[in-house]
Amino acid sequence: AEAWSNKGNALYELQRYEEALGHHDRAIALNPSYAEAWSNKGNALYELQRYEEALGHHDRAIALNPSYAEAWSNK
Repeated sequence: AEAWSNKGNALYELQRYEEALGHHDRAIALNPSYAEAWSNKGNALYELQRYEEALGHHDRAIALNPSYAEAWSNK
């Protein structure tokens, strides 16, 4: 899951947000409790101006790991 999420982050940095979403989805499918993947997907959704979905993904990351400061910051 971590490798898929990392590849999604690399695609995000290249501003290939749609592609990044697919990689984060794969990470979440492999490990639904991986808070970082939820938050990272939220970041890509935000860049695609899908704000409500982005908030939901950040909220899920926070629910999984309430002390995950980056998810709070991204939200």
